[in-house]
Amino acid sequence: ENLRTFKAWASFRAALCLPMFEFQMMLYDFYALSLPVFVPHPTSRLPSFIHKSLRALEIAHPTHGVIPPDSFQHKYPFLDSDDPSGQHSQIWDSLRAWSMLSDYALLPHLRHFQ
Repeated sequence: ENLRTFKAWASFRAALCLPMFEFQMMLYDFYALSLPVFVPHPTSRLPSFIHKSLRALEIAHPTHGVIPPDSFQHKYPFLDSDDPSGQHSQIWDSLRAWSMLSDYALLPHLRHFQ
């Protein structure tokens, strides 16, 4: 059977969804099929995946037109103007804060693994 159809996916008992740019829409497909979806825990495992996604976004779009409002205390992890070396710093607290804003952390009924 072709595993790329929604009919095949609906026959699964659960899905493991790792937040990688290439698989971004699969989370919503599995979620819409009411499959139990396992995702990385928002504060312990998810930030490293968010880091990879943001890094891919930075490579694809080197200049960002939208900077988060000043009311959000955590800077976008790759726009740290205080970095004297010119290298973009990856601040774990910022990554964790950004990951908490993602659907992987906010959608109800997702199951998080450590």
